[in-house]
Amino acid sequence: MKIIGAILLLGLSSCISPKPGVWQTMDLGEFTITVPKGSKVQPQESVDSYRAKIIGDGFEFTFEYGAYSPKLTLSPEEYIQLEEWHMDESFGPLFSILKPSPTLESVVKKDDSTYLATYKARECINSDSCSLNIDRDLYRRYFAIKDSTLEYEFRLPKELLQHDFTVSTTDSTFKRVFIPNELDKHDAGVYMINRNSCIEDNEYHCWKQLALFTSGTVKISRSELKEILNSLTLK
Repeated sequence: MKIIGAILLLGLSSCISPKPGVWQTMDLGEFTITVPKGSKVQPQESVDSYRAKIIGDGFEFTFEYGAYSPKLTLSPEEYIQLEEWHMDESFGPLFSILKPSPTLESVVKKDDSTYLATYKARECINSDSCSLNIDRDLYRRYFAIKDSTLEYEFRLPKELLQHDFTVSTTDSTFKRVFIPNELDKHDAGVYMINRNSCIEDNEYHCWKQLALFTSGTVKISRSELKEILNSLTLK
């Protein structure tokens, strides 16, 4: 905590004002962020990460930097990329016991919220011990069984469809800014990673990850909130 405290003091003492008298850029050691002048940093206890709050007039952010920072609200594209529908109650328990495991062949968008995932399942279907053959009626409630494939229709979580996302990628960083349509119902925030810190090119297993999100009522304008979130830069 002494190290973190020193970083915070250094950051506050070295603030610059891109908009004199109105805004200040805080240098918080691992990243910088531009916020309305007068904002303060409040360190938080944490075991494996650098965690604190940024408190200003009409807003409060919590941030966490480290290997275990939360991914926060995924964009629809990330939801598909990470195959998050595998966590569905109607999918996970049945699919996980299929041996040999079916392999994902394609994901096709049917409309703004509905997708169809198709899996190659020939090896499992041809196996006498495959759970699919033992209890086919149960599987048919959730999957379409066609020859050697399984089809699973899923919907994106409603929360994902109630946000505006801006995703940007460079050779060294990934950044996702998300702002809900209704600020009183969902958090806004930023998720960033240093791509050079990722293990085996896995962009979701990285040592240097930053999650920053609103914690409490947001009373600043939507444009000001967007400007703050977009200003966040990893060092």
